[in-house]
Amino acid sequence: HPITFSLDLPEQFSAVLPVSPFSKAVSNVLANAVAYTEAGKTRFIGNVTAQAKFLKRKTIVGFENHSGLTYLNSGAEPFMKVKIGNGNNGKDKSEGARYKNVFGTYLHGPLLPKNPELCDYLISLAIRKKYGCEISLLKLNDDIETFAHKDRVGVKY
Repeated sequence: HPITFSLDLPEQFSAVLPVSPFSKAVSNVLANAVAYTEAGKTRFIGNVTAQAKFLKRKTIVGFENHSGLTYLNSGAEPFMKVKIGNGNNGKDKSEGARYKNVFGTYLHGPLLPKNPELCDYLISLAIRKKYGCEISLLKLNDDIETFAHKDRVGVKY
């Protein structure tokens, strides 16, 4: 028996899926509702410096290696804006996507250890979602992570 479902997205979105690949299909439907990706002819490989407006320090560093050209649909917002690098498609300076508390990005290299403030932000979101309250995280010594972060800020392709 096929499964019919609806998702609470910016536009009404429903689908009928076969039972066996259900979880993968839901993931693909959700991803396509937020953004779509086309094959590109150029591979984007290199360091990225970007700005995330929801962080106090704002700067995110990472490494991209992709040839996909991703464009966001209505309702999704860019995870961050690229200052150095190509981001989602090399044109609009967007990087990744955010829809509610779901984040996607091309950045890696390693994204979380080099951006401790982003780590803390994601942990805080998860705690708020799970327990319904704000909890102050213990302050950890981020000297090594901050050094790795600062070492990559502004590094050109």
